[in-house]
Amino acid sequence: MNRSKHLLKLVTEHTTEPVMFLWIMAPACILFHALLLALPDTVSFQGSYAMVSGWFYVYVSAGIALFGFALDIVRRRDEMTRHLPGTEQTTALLVGRLFLVYSIISIGYCLIFYLATRCTYGICEFREFPGIALRFYVSFIMFCSIGLLLALLPINYQSFRELIIIVTVCLLITATLAEIETSDVAPLIKMANPSSLAQRLMVEDLEQNLFAACFITLFFICMCAGAAKCSNNCPDEKRYS
Repeated sequence: MNRSKHLLKLVTEHTTEPVMFLWIMAPACILFHALLLALPDTVSFQGSYAMVSGWFYVYVSAGIALFGFALDIVRRRDEMTRHLPGTEQTTALLVGRLFLVYSIISIGYCLIFYLATRCTYGICEFREFPGIALRFYVSFIMFCSIGLLLALLPINYQSFRELIIIVTVCLLITATLAEIETSDVAPLIKMANPSSLAQRLMVEDLEQNLFAACFITLFFICMCAGAAKCSNNCPDEKRYS
């Protein structure tokens, strides 16, 4: 019961924080409707709802995973190891607790985006939402894995925040190039860019990408284990300060 109350408190604490909503959810919803109004007859806004909204769901899932889950882990890790070295158990509990919290938040944001955009694009069919939510969650896990991989670096919170921004910009640029590039390089860019894989996961049925989903899950488990093993990855100048 106490753990449930603590979890509920953490979820409430993060959902009442307006920064994530203003920087992730609001821009995605506004941009979707703005493009729908400005470019209603273009190729980008023709086809199924999944095809049209795929990139927006990728943006939301990546934002929550990198700017929420990963940043929160590094911030709390720095706080824990400021005076005492971290242990595998405490780090594992931290990662598990925050992943559960942000999993709940991610599904909530997925539902909010669906409700905010689906009714303006065709007929709203709520029976399709579980499939969208499942593919969205797989995408979220993939970006959480990337965040955990970056969190293995022994850098402080501010440096990690700057690194996340740089990585996000690189993902955005390469994903855009992959979409507009017509040469033989485009398939290679798509293969190397996690955002392109996440977009494919959102557009296609999960059965078509079952291998990718299993690999993402395994990679996430390995990153969780790695984060626990590297519990002391805190810059020396921050420790004992």
